[in-house]
Amino acid sequence: MMQFLTSSAENGWRVLGGSVSSKAIPLNEVVPGAPTILVLGSEGTGLRPLVERSCTQLVRIPSNVPVDLVPGEEECIETADNFSGGSAADFRSFLAVESLNVSVAAGVLLHHLTGNEYYKNDSSMVDQQNNALE
Repeated sequence: MMQFLTSSAENGWRVLGGSVSSKAIPLNEVVPGAPTILVLGSEGTGLRPLVERSCTQLVRIPSNVPVDLVPGEEECIETADNFSGGSAADFRSFLAVESLNVSVAAGVLLHHLTGNEYYKNDSSMVDQQNNALE
């Protein structure tokens, strides 16, 4: 798989890896339209390290909390006080596992990469149909 992804990137494809890592850029910073291969990992462990390194860019869906998020000590005390689950470590653990089902994440990513263009084209077709009726 890594050879395919690397070869595809060398041939002009953008290889986007879905990730909750802090290294990933937010989805709204990804420009739709370029030829893209979307790579998603398993729901439990995400992308394998070799696959992740084969991606040209890592992307995250906003509101996903980075797995490697480590709040400062003051934040830990403040958030832990408001978290009924217990300690600051429990709170960080709670945040770290918050993620979307892989099929839902795929839908959100694909909608951004292709869906916005579809709706733009769809609305222009409706305008053309309305103009034809007038």
